[in-house]
Amino acid sequence: MKIDSDFALRSVAGTYVAVALGSAAKKFRGVINLNESGAMLFDMLRIGASKEQLVKALTDRYEVTEFRAADSVDRFVGTLKAASIL
Repeated sequence: MKIDSDFALRSVAGTYVAVALGSAAKKFRGVINLNESGAMLFDMLRIGASKEQLVKALTDRYEVTEFRAADSVDRFVGTLKAASIL
């Protein structure tokens, strides 16, 4: 899975946001606010991380079960797909 190259992750005043650039800015208006874990997943998806890699990153960094991490990844990826970012 890979993030559309016309989207970038920015940190603004301690908050992470995904913004559309280039041709994507014509289709996608606004920004997506992300927390720290969302920003980490977004960054990993920019280089084409697999679901397994995303789940492992969450379980390694946070005290969360593999089941909960997989559910979080599925919901996050679903949101990105619905917005045509992934």
